[in-house]
Amino acid sequence: MRNTWLTIVAVASLVLNLAVVGAYLFQQRTGPRPPRPPLAGLRREMHQQAREVFRKSWPEMQRLTEERERLQTELMQEVMKPEPSQDRVDSLADALGRLHAQNTRIVARDARAVVSQLPPDQREQFLRNFGPFGGGRHGRRAMRMMRRHGMAPPPEPPPGQGR
Repeated sequence: MRNTWLTIVAVASLVLNLAVVGAYLFQQRTGPRPPRPPLAGLRREMHQQAREVFRKSWPEMQRLTEERERLQTELMQEVMKPEPSQDRVDSLADALGRLHAQNTRIVARDARAVVSQLPPDQREQFLRNFGPFGGGRHGRRAMRMMRRHGMAPPPEPPPGQGR
């Protein structure tokens, strides 16, 4: 009898805890979100201008990302063949390098457009927060910050297909 009551209380406690956690998570996903803060290093009036600069490049960045993923897939398929063609591997690697260069030019162009609008104190803060673009720890951090603030950089590649 005592074990039955103990089992009932344990199950009821578990159900109650799951219901509370589920309600909390549901509220977090559907509840009102606080306004997004401006980009680190930018005053509010500059934030919208920076956002527009980055948004204009989104279609081109998306196209480059899709092309890069296609070329990486082709490269891996070629490498996995029993007798891969070194010429084909080299040409795919060169094409990937050209795509990376195009991507870097776009990012540099957009960063230059944003930085050129900033006063010196904000420019210094912006560059300190974003660090070097295009790779490494700082580049990934910048992309996460841009995504968090709704600037829609190219999505991260699936595991095993990038960086």
